Amino acid sequence: MDGWAVRWATSWRTAHTAEASTTHEPIGKPGGPGLWHKKGLQLPPYIQHVAHHLIAAGHDESRAIQMAVGIVKNWAAGHDGHGRRVHPDVQAAAAKNIAQWEALKARH
Repeated sequence: MDGWAVRWATSWRTAHTAEASTTHEPIGKPGGPGLWHKKGLQLPPYIQHVAHHLIAAGHDESRAIQMAVGIVKNWAAGHDGHGRRVHPDVQAAAAKNIAQWEALKARH
């Protein structure tokens, strides 16, 4: 996990979990093609927020989304990917967002 993700895993993330896991931060152009080129579809909010941090760290959009899904899956499993536990609020919010992700994949 990148250094910012470790810092997020230990402090910022817990303080901002409620907002970051429920408020969308769309990726791409406003009015763009949408997730999987389907207008109106978007990533779950927590994944969007993590992907934005990864894009800001220099990853391309596709790789950032792929990494963000993996990071949020780790949080949903209760750890940060390096053996450190995450706060139960973070785990619950991540699990909800991963369920949304899996539902999107199943429908589209």
